[in-house]
Amino acid sequence: MLLLLVPALSYSQHVKTFKGSRKSGGTGKSANQMPVERDTSNNSILVNEDSIVSFVVSYYQPELEKLKQEVSAELTITKEDGNLKINYAKDGYSYFSRSIPLPNVLLKGDINRDGKNDVVVSVWATGGTHAIWNDVFIFLGAKGGYKFYKKYDSYSIGSVKSYYAKFYPAHIVNGCLVGKMSMLAHNDPGCCPSLFYKTTLKFINGKFKIVSEKKIQETDDI
Repeated sequence: MLLLLVPALSYSQHVKTFKGSRKSGGTGKSANQMPVERDTSNNSILVNEDSIVSFVVSYYQPELEKLKQEVSAELTITKEDGNLKINYAKDGYSYFSRSIPLPNVLLKGDINRDGKNDVVVSVWATGGTHAIWNDVFIFLGAKGGYKFYKKYDSYSIGSVKSYYAKFYPAHIVNGCLVGKMSMLAHNDPGCCPSLFYKTTLKFINGKFKIVSEKKIQETDDI
């Protein structure tokens, strides 16, 4: 077992309990014991703002444990620039890397327009290949905290126009998720998109849809 959650939890106050999923049958389990169900809109796990990061870390733990069985490398967990950085690397090669924003820089706003704040966690991710993407975790506001809704990646969130299009969230504005989308032009190599858009996604009937796009330069701020 990777002892991942102990250092990861050190940045914030003690997390008392999570309410277990109905599917798992668990209740009142600690963060170290918490079962994580992936990509389901029926998940009933309830978290508070301070324990959202711990939830995201625990989501990745099975992947890290499997990787540890396959290759021996060094796991490091650090806090840099408002992010919790998890890296599993050997001889300069990273097999797994995630940069998870800490609670004070999470994206917050009412994306499903029910009058409650929701939370979007955009995790920079890479590992094992040259691919770089973001994992986007959606937590919807509920009585007593937030419920995990779904994990997207930057390839699948929203209605993209081409393969290898990637969306990187930056803000929640007027209930919409605003960020930068990169896309490959016809002659672009796979590593290097040349088309960039300021893109606004709206949460409609449980899915994100593009409602506006504006072409920008790669270096433009969103």
